[in-house]
Amino acid sequence: MGNDKYNLFVKHDYYFIQKMTQKRNSNIEMLRLVSMLAIVMHHFVAHNIDSLDTVNGSSRIILDFANILFGKIAVCIFLIITVWFLSDRSQTIQSTLHRMQVLEREVLFYSISCYLIYSFILDTFWPKMFITRFFPVITGEWWFVCAYMLLIFLLPFLCTGLKALNELEHRILTLVLLSFFGLIQFFPYIYDSALSDFSNVMGVVIITVATCYCRWYKDIITPPRKMYKLSLLPIASGLLLMISYIANMANIQPFNSMLERLWLHLQDYYSLPVIIISLSVVIALTEATPHFWPPINRFAASSLAIYLITDTPEAQKILWERLFPLHLMNNTPIPIITMLLISVVICIVCIGIDQIRSKLFHIIFD
Repeated sequence: MGNDKYNLFVKHDYYFIQKMTQKRNSNIEMLRLVSMLAIVMHHFVAHNIDSLDTVNGSSRIILDFANILFGKIAVCIFLIITVWFLSDRSQTIQSTLHRMQVLEREVLFYSISCYLIYSFILDTFWPKMFITRFFPVITGEWWFVCAYMLLIFLLPFLCTGLKALNELEHRILTLVLLSFFGLIQFFPYIYDSALSDFSNVMGVVIITVATCYCRWYKDIITPPRKMYKLSLLPIASGLLLMISYIANMANIQPFNSMLERLWLHLQDYYSLPVIIISLSVVIALTEATPHFWPPINRFAASSLAIYLITDTPEAQKILWERLFPLHLMNNTPIPIITMLLISVVICIVCIGIDQIRSKLFHIIFD
């Protein structure tokens, strides 16, 4: 290749950019960072040793609804961003396996190193557990990594099949999948017995099909005259989630079990309202004026490392049991602001660690 060209491997999207003139849109990279911050905030509550009832005032209600839900939306956005940028690029079995290899390399590094460091701090080293950390994907150490690896593996095959469809056929397939799996999860015996074990697989497939349609036919679905109508979809989805939450909290008899089930499944990262909101956010930012901020793009490349460093069982015990239990947040004027600042600091530290790891990997492997 010429001197003005080079191959730049971008982590987490795992695609190759062939020309230096091609630059990543910092709007999307900033969204990636904000999504990971939302996931850390979600873990702050979901994995904390204290229940949310220990938080006083309005912060408890905000954390119970917005924080938990935003964590799921952030997971969906992270997957959508990957599909959005990979779906238009030439993909081969070799390039796909290379992306999976680089992902596995990073995951393996953090699986082993984090266990050694955290188990030393906690004095909980166990040889059998240490051996399992050499197989993080197979053992399901991080569920999101398994879903993400599955997405990277299936994407070339799914895109090839979807490109064989015309616009109408692709639209019908998207609507059928979104409607069918958006509704069937609320039927207890059908979903729980037959489909729940395949929820992550179907979630990846549904997100891929819907994202590819929005990516390839964006000019059809987002003309100026339709933008007002389309904006009603995420608003209606948000209202549905809010109404479901309020109804669940009201504990209305004899519908409390049904309402609890409704709210539980609406929080899934592949639920219909969450996918609609997530896609709307990504489309809006891609339609906005693009920006190029090198520091943001560089830091966003380390976003997955934030998840890997902070979401092992040992990290959860250190962060959310020893250092930042929820009851300590009540000693601050506004608990939710304190939690946000703590989450930001955690993200910054993790990004700094991964920047060092990235440099070392570049020297050793590249």
